[in-house]
Formats: sequence, structure tokens, C-alpha cells
Amino acid sequence: MLLTTEPRWCKSADRIEGVRAYCVGRDMMFSTAELFTQKFGVSPGAATLIRPDGVVCWRAEETAAELTPAVSAAMHRAAARPA
Repeated sequence: MLLTTEPRWCKSADRIEGVRAYCVGRDMMFSTAELFTQKFGVSPGAATLIRPDGVVCWRAEETAAELTPAVSAAMHRAAARPA
């Protein structure tokens, strides 16, 4: 699962098989966007990838230039598969 406050991350993650993306403020609610970034250790506009067992396995500290390849590479690393 990918969580972010940035809709562009969600659109990019939706292109990757096996990734469900949730945009904070649209699909998932926190009392404030700042609470989300604080709790998940990311900056505004960044993203975090969470395994099915609830472990955070990747954080993007900022919005990457190429979002889909960044999420795809993170998924492969989390699954211990070559990209």
C-alpha cells in the first residue's frame, strides 16, 4: 500500500500491479496532513510504501522526477526481486 498527500504518486502507483495507493485527504483521513507526514516520517508531497504486515518498507522523502519507476523499484526491493 502506498500512502501520500500527493495525487501524482497515487496516479503513478495505480499503474503498477500489486500496489494500492491511497491519497491522504481524499481516500484516507488524518486530522491534518502534517500529522500524516509526522507519523510516517515523510515530507509533504512525499510517499511511503507499507507491506501487508504493516511494516513501512520505503519512504520517498520528496517527489521524484519519475514517480512510476521510483515506486516500481521500491516494490521490487521490498519483495527482494530484481527490477
